[in-house]
Amino acid sequence: MKYLRHGDINLHKVNKIEGEIIKHNGSFVVAEGETTGHKHRLMVENKKDLVIRKDSKGNFYFELLADGELTHEEHKTLIVPKGIYKEIREREVDHFKM
Repeated sequence: MKYLRHGDINLHKVNKIEGEIIKHNGSFVVAEGETTGHKHRLMVENKKDLVIRKDSKGNFYFELLADGELTHEEHKTLIVPKGIYKEIREREVDHFKM
């Protein structure tokens, strides 16, 4: 498995985690919809099982020491196996406006 996809959120497996540590309570909103307010939320049972970092470019890295869950109001819950991931968002482009 090279990456996981959940709506427009992609978690790519990486070998290292970079940046400053972001505090959380075992639940972290990865993305929030501008119109609906729906949230992609990454959760672990024990908050010590998730290390979140944000690099200088604004990229988020997630190190899961145990399996986690990625939830959203319009998608099925996705089990995220333990590992290190970089979040990459899908971007929509209107090629006719270019």
